[in-house]
Formats: sequence, structure tokens, C-alpha cells
Amino acid sequence: MKTFLCLRCDECCYFDNEERGPILFEDELTRIRALAKSRGFDIKYRELSINGMKVYRWLIRGYCPFYDKGGGKSCTIHAVKPLACRMYHCCIIQALGGRY
Repeated sequence: MKTFLCLRCDECCYFDNEERGPILFEDELTRIRALAKSRGFDIKYRELSINGMKVYRWLIRGYCPFYDKGGGKSCTIHAVKPLACRMYHCCIIQALGGRY
């Protein structure tokens, strides 16, 4: 089984449009809002209904506030990041026809 290797390219953590922000489940929204508050900021989001399920679009323009743009070029909440963020590389692999 192949393992995904992060290239630290920042493609998954930069949003040129708020409509491209990750979709969050309610428990993820609660967790992300608490993490943001503990770091002195708040996040913007919009409630959505997808197939009758309440979810939230995280409205980000530019870099995710949890992305380390410095030397690490990595997610500072990697262990607890939302499912949409954890699945990003799967979407890229699928778009490349399973090649990475």
C-alpha cells in the first residue's frame, strides 16, 4: 500500500475564493471555533444543507489561519483537522487518475 507524501506545496491550505473553503460537520465546527478562540481569533462560516444534512462552509480567503507559512509549511492542527482537509490529497490522487 502506498503512503501519501505531503510535498508542502500549500495547495490544500490556500483558498482564493471563500466558496472553496472546507465543509465542516457540526462537531468539527465546534472544535475549530474553540481552537481559534484559544489562539485569539474567530472563524467565519455559513450553514448549508447537503442532502438534508446540516453542514458548514468554513469561509476562508487566503491561507487557513492554522497553516504555518514559515519554515514548517504545515498544518498546526494536523491531529484534529477537519475531514475535508484530511481527504484533500485523496481528491488530488483521484483527479490524477490514481497516480501520485
